[in-house]
Amino acid sequence: RPCYSGLMPNAQKSTPDTQLSRSFARKVRLSKWALFFERLWPRLWLLVGVVAAFAALSLSGVFLTLSAPVHMAVIAAFGLAGLAAIVYAARVPWPEREEAIRRIERRSGVAHRPATSYEDTLTTYSDSPETQTLWQAHRERLARAIGRLRVGRPSPRADRFDPLALRALPLLILIPAIGLVTGSFYDRLSSAFR
Repeated sequence: RPCYSGLMPNAQKSTPDTQLSRSFARKVRLSKWALFFERLWPRLWLLVGVVAAFAALSLSGVFLTLSAPVHMAVIAAFGLAGLAAIVYAARVPWPEREEAIRRIERRSGVAHRPATSYEDTLTTYSDSPETQTLWQAHRERLARAIGRLRVGRPSPRADRFDPLALRALPLLILIPAIGLVTGSFYDRLSSAFR
C-alpha cells in the first residue's frame, strides 16, 4: 500500500532564504500600496473640495437666486471640475518595485540600503571558495538587516501640495451652511438641478 505523508512530491522545502524572500516580497507589496495611497490622497482632496463646494452652494440657496443661463453655466462648471478631479485621481501611477524598496529603507532608517543590496547577484566567474564564503557572510548580514525593515504607515503629506491648507476651505464653508439650513436638506440639494 502507498503511504501518504501529506506532502506533495514536488513541494519545495521552505528554506530560510525562501522565507526571507517571501517576507521581503510581502513588505514590498505593502510598501507599494502605501505609496499608492500617499499619491492618491492629495488628489482625492480635489474631488472632496469640488463636492463640498457644490453642496455648500446648494445648501446656502445660491442656485435659487440665479437666472437660468447662469445656473446652467455654474452646474456645467461644477460638472467639468468634478470630472477633471475624477480623471486626475484615476491617473495615479502605480509605484515601481524600486520606489517601494527605497520607501522601506527610508522608513526603517537602516544604513547602507540592505534591501537594494539583497537583490544583487554574484557574478558567475567568481566561484572560488573564499568568494563564496564572503558572499554567504554578506547575504547573512543583509538577511539580518532585512528582518529589521519596516513598511510603516502611509504618510500622504497633502500639505506639500497645499501649504496654505486651501483644501479645508470648502469644508469650512460647508459646515456653517449645514447649520444654517432651514427646511429640507434634500430640497436644497436638489434645487441645484431644477
